[in-house]
Amino acid sequence: MSWMDYLLPASWRGVPFHVFDNEARVGRRTALHEYPFRDTPWIEDLGKATSYYTFRGFLVGESCYLQQDLMMIACEISGAGPLTHPTLGLLSVSLIGQPVFRQSYQHGNAVMIDFTFAEGAPLQLFPSVIQNTISQVSSAADSALTSISSDFSRVIANPLGAL
Repeated sequence: MSWMDYLLPASWRGVPFHVFDNEARVGRRTALHEYPFRDTPWIEDLGKATSYYTFRGFLVGESCYLQQDLMMIACEISGAGPLTHPTLGLLSVSLIGQPVFRQSYQHGNAVMIDFTFAEGAPLQLFPSVIQNTISQVSSAADSALTSISSDFSRVIANPLGAL
């Protein structure tokens, strides 16, 4: 078997495309600290860096413009989605920036695409609009008052038992 037999068919959000080439950027985030009168820097590890996957791909055949329309729709959907990478398999990624679609008279019935993806789904770090903190605080205060009243009633009913 050839090495090409091991490659998976590439797709973004279920829309297949062919790959000229691709690259992956992975690694760690670091901060380089240099100090006066010191010959070597201190390199601080800040954790895993975001992984990026860049593709130069193409759509080909009599239906290449229909495929282009489907890919454009897939690229306009917000949030993370499934990317089938030819060698890494299924990844959850988000499209970064705007993909470039090119047609050329030199390459009839073909659309070239350049796009970059970043690993992972963004986490929501902002408070939810539907949380009602006033009712949560009021409920916690009611619960505290009920507990205090219960303890007070128990101590008044049996003052020697509380000791």
